[in-house]
Amino acid sequence: MEEDFPDFPDFINTAYRVSLGMGLHRKVSVSNFADHELEVRRRLWWYILHLDIMSSCSSGLSPLFVDNRMMSVGMISQSDDLRGGEIAEHHIGMFDVRYLVATKRYTVSSEIRRILRLHFEDGLQTIEQVNEAAAKLQIVAQEVGETVHLLIAHARVLNPRGPTTSTTESHDNTPRRGVTPFDNAWSFDNGDSEVHNFCAWAAILIHLMVHKAFCVLYHALFRDPEMVSDMHIRTSAVVHAQAFLQLFIRLCNDPTSVPFHWMYPGIYQPLQATSLLIADLLKFPNSPEAPLSRGLIDAVFDQFEVDEGLISIAAPLPRQLSGTGRDAWNMLAAGRKKALSMASEDPHVLLPSRCSYSDICICGERFAESQRVEQFRRSEVPEDPMSSTAPQDFPPLSLDDTEFDWYAWDATVGGVTGFIS
Repeated sequence: MEEDFPDFPDFINTAYRVSLGMGLHRKVSVSNFADHELEVRRRLWWYILHLDIMSSCSSGLSPLFVDNRMMSVGMISQSDDLRGGEIAEHHIGMFDVRYLVATKRYTVSSEIRRILRLHFEDGLQTIEQVNEAAAKLQIVAQEVGETVHLLIAHARVLNPRGPTTSTTESHDNTPRRGVTPFDNAWSFDNGDSEVHNFCAWAAILIHLMVHKAFCVLYHALFRDPEMVSDMHIRTSAVVHAQAFLQLFIRLCNDPTSVPFHWMYPGIYQPLQATSLLIADLLKFPNSPEAPLSRGLIDAVFDQFEVDEGLISIAAPLPRQLSGTGRDAWNMLAAGRKKALSMASEDPHVLLPSRCSYSDICICGERFAESQRVEQFRRSEVPEDPMSSTAPQDFPPLSLDDTEFDWYAWDATVGGVTGFIS
């Protein structure tokens, strides 16, 4: 299947307008709808908003929904049990981990919407404004981090010894009588391996989304020499881009993520972080962060089949690229070749970093417990992922031909992916 994410905005635009016509954004009277119908309306609305933000991140277009004053509906429930018109989250077995994860995803995407608005409103023109936006995002990151720790803990306590019959698969295909839309909750305490795998995957996913938000904040600013010259902003941008690629590669390869590959990975998803790191390598080829950046970039190229005469340590998964996707990856390959040549390394050989095998994120947070599969042994990690996170003072190269060619990037793929990407 050809991957061309920029086609998605047309679908999202239609869904968004239909949802407004249905009044999904408004808090309506309970007398007009049953309790479960109100919850379905909330879930549809928030999912469309989430798609709107993810599309905007990758297309460079402004979000369709930009003003929270248009919305009066509340956040979705974390429970599948509605009793007497009230959400009974305190009932054992009624809490659903899937909706806990959904609420955190929507919390992060709402924060990304705020950052996108700042970009489009020129609200990130000074270093102080950027640091203020990063500080607000860090508050959300701490909230999400608590959920990540909760997911890790419950992924650990569930039965890890092998696949068991899941609650949903234990039934035959005969429709059950009396089933309501809210009767199939995934609780932490049901001992189901399917829930265990979901918790393990979701912990990585929502942690990755936080780093995605920081990438959205910093990526467009990397074209501004004043911003890049600030070592705190530059180092923070690099660390978050590195962390995103580390987690992205983990989602690609972790066996527990296989059932969710319909969502991750995608060819377009690492473009933002990869281009940021290549731009940094061209400007700061001798920085302490450079070796890890080069290894992560090689790991991404190793993940996908990129026809640039590269020698990979393994056969990558071939994927059919659209014309725009092929152009984007060709530009990144050219930037990688230039950056490696500056470091006196052979650009035709891939030397991928194995930091994705670690359970500790480059940012220092834990996102997984000890792996259950041999190919994710900690002993295979050759570098300390935290060795390059401290800001350093070193001079950049001043040669014009060492800059990442943002103008060529815009001319080639910017018409589809936009400046945010």
